[in-house]
Amino acid sequence: MPETNDSETVEGMSWPIVLLVELGAPQVEALTRELESSSIIVLVESSMLRGANQVRAQRPHVVVAPASLPRERMQLLQDVSREIGIDVLRVAANASPAAVVADVRAAVAKISRSRPPPTL
Repeated sequence: MPETNDSETVEGMSWPIVLLVELGAPQVEALTRELESSSIIVLVESSMLRGANQVRAQRPHVVVAPASLPRERMQLLQDVSREIGIDVLRVAANASPAAVVADVRAAVAKISRSRPPPTL
C-alpha cells in the first residue's frame, strides 16, 4: 500500500483496477499476489461473458486474458474493452508474473493519462 501523510485521505486516492478473465487458478493466484503487492486492485472472472459485463460495470484500467483462447471467443471482451478505451493483454499460461505485472503497469499508465480523475 502506498505511504500516505496525515493530509491525504482515502477519498483523494485511487488505485488502478485490473480484471483477470478465464485464467487458470495457479496463474490467477500468482498474478493476484504480484498485482496486489503493487497496489493494484484485482478482479477475477471465470467467464468471457461475465468478464465483458464486468468491464462495463467496473471500468478497469486493463483486462488480462489467456493468449490460448481463439479470436472469436475473445471478440465480445475485446469489443467492450475497446468501447471504453482499454487494452486486453493476452498472456501465455507460463508467462512470468513479473513480466505480466510490468505489462499491466504500462497499460495502466497509458489509460491513466487519458482518463479524467475520479469525481467524489
